[in-house]
Amino acid sequence: MRLGYRADIDGLRAISVLAVLFFHVEFTQFSGGFVGVDVFFVISGYLITKIIKIDAENGTFSFKRFYVRRIWRLFPALLTTIAISYVAGFFIFSSEDFMNLSASTIYAILSLSNIYFWLQSGYFDAGATLKPLLHTWSLSVEEQFYLVWPAIIVFLARKRAWILPLVIGALGIGSFVDALSGLDTNPVATFFLSPFRIYEFALGALVVWAERYRPKAPLLNDAAYLFGLGLIIYAILSFDEKTVFPGTAALVPALGTAMAIHAGRTARPAAVVANRVMVGIGLISYSLYLVHWPIVVFTKYFLLETEWTHSVFMILASFAAALILYRFVEQPFREARGANEPAKLPPFPLSLCAYAAPLLLIATMSWAQSGWVWRLPTELREINNFSPEEMRRHTWAAPYALRGRRFTTQKIKVVVAGDSQAADLINMLISGGYEAFVEIRYIRIVSSCGIVDPAGEDADKYWYDGNFRTASDPRLITRCIKENNTFLTSKLLERADAVIIASHWYDYNLPYIPDVLARLEQSTKAPVYIAGRKDLRRSSVQIANAHGRLAGLEAYASNERNEDAQNINATLKLISKDRFIDLMALLCPSKDKCAVLSEGQPIFFDHTHITPAGAKYFGKKLMQSGILKEFTRPPKL
Repeated sequence: MRLGYRADIDGLRAISVLAVLFFHVEFTQFSGGFVGVDVFFVISGYLITKIIKIDAENGTFSFKRFYVRRIWRLFPALLTTIAISYVAGFFIFSSEDFMNLSASTIYAILSLSNIYFWLQSGYFDAGATLKPLLHTWSLSVEEQFYLVWPAIIVFLARKRAWILPLVIGALGIGSFVDALSGLDTNPVATFFLSPFRIYEFALGALVVWAERYRPKAPLLNDAAYLFGLGLIIYAILSFDEKTVFPGTAALVPALGTAMAIHAGRTARPAAVVANRVMVGIGLISYSLYLVHWPIVVFTKYFLLETEWTHSVFMILASFAAALILYRFVEQPFREARGANEPAKLPPFPLSLCAYAAPLLLIATMSWAQSGWVWRLPTELREINNFSPEEMRRHTWAAPYALRGRRFTTQKIKVVVAGDSQAADLINMLISGGYEAFVEIRYIRIVSSCGIVDPAGEDADKYWYDGNFRTASDPRLITRCIKENNTFLTSKLLERADAVIIASHWYDYNLPYIPDVLARLEQSTKAPVYIAGRKDLRRSSVQIANAHGRLAGLEAYASNERNEDAQNINATLKLISKDRFIDLMALLCPSKDKCAVLSEGQPIFFDHTHITPAGAKYFGKKLMQSGILKEFTRPPKL
């Protein structure tokens, strides 16, 4: 058995990295481009297993040499990308965003970023466009794979020949079964954590043993290659955010990659991906993968909304940066004598530490010190010096205290139902002084559901197709149906004087709202109000930092309106007529003015959730506007 260079595998690398790149710059034709990572995993499983197996059989395998080669191959370019991203964030990001970048820097250096992004994920998690190192999760998965795989191969290679592929197959099946189970219990962990991805590496590894059974008939081998390549392309072009992933869907690109590797050495159609251009892209694929996402993040951070011209710019910039990284960092370190000659190994750990330790130390300091507010201009420091965690707790504190309780007073009885937007509305009413006149009760409906009541064929259409969140995580459907039904049949509705529904509305919710209103008419005689979206495209702090000063901030913020939110609000206004609560009109009273601060404090702590100062701002504006004027009439006696 010999390894040998295979241009067709570099061609597969090119396909995988281009798929990821085109997906991230939002070329809609590549809606499944995220599977490029899975193609990488299968390729790594094949190559690493073959390298270790050959050396183990020849009696030349060295753990020390293996790990030095891997680190020398991966870490110089990775650390360079991390360092440049960190420096860029230092000059650009708010204190909160820079604090998060500092944390992800630490975890990425330690090859634990997949664990970090898993733990960080949640309802209030920052958008992907604020995470320049998000893509390093896949590198951490791969590096964790390197920690355990050599020991398994070397130990079992000494046993009978059939034992090693049998164990690898068993590990792969176990991992796949766990992934299927994990999609029902914890889909985020299933996506990010290594044990749920082992089956993709195992598929590549098993190709090592399957190579001896390559079809003898050239036409059959060619057909196998084309079918495998077709599976990869099918996944790239047809998968999207609604695809339940990983799990069964991940087998499509993974099996396709394994087939293409298996047949590619002799398959004539492999010439399609083994041409000079594709091989060249494959050679720089690692550098291209590293640099493309930070470029996308920082470009979108400045532009907010991108057009196709910006996508082209991001592609060209990614290739230019990748060529520089490949030529001046990746290649020189990859070809260094110390990476291949055992005699040169001892100095290596020192050189690596000299490179990584200062960055690790500095990032730890900026993380521990809340993102270094001192970086910012003096007039912006105060608004950056607040606790996002405290703001998040404020969102839920009062609304949660109002759940599950009956009405007990003679005040005007108001039921507010929905997700955290409903919680925000309750905070507005409380801060605006409405509690003197009204008694509020809260019914929570998780944001992933939307306040909908589809039935029959419409239900399947909504849950499994229209709503991308439940389509990609079907385990939510049962909870959504239960929560919506709990609201629509609640005894609170019978006594309510008014009902308000509020949610982070999406366009796929809108067709079902009239049905909800019709059903509510059967459960309550109270008027039903709909609160619209109120989000800008960035948080108050991010908008202020982007503007760089407080003077002219409201005019600058008027360009931060969320077009989707405005369009959705227009539709909601038609549906609810005179019972629409237009929060955006309170936030942006004119075309050239949107409020960002209230009493010197941020109104939003992210792009859509309000701070205590924001609750006071909206509460006061609601009271002044008269939108809910009947709520302030004297209570019933």
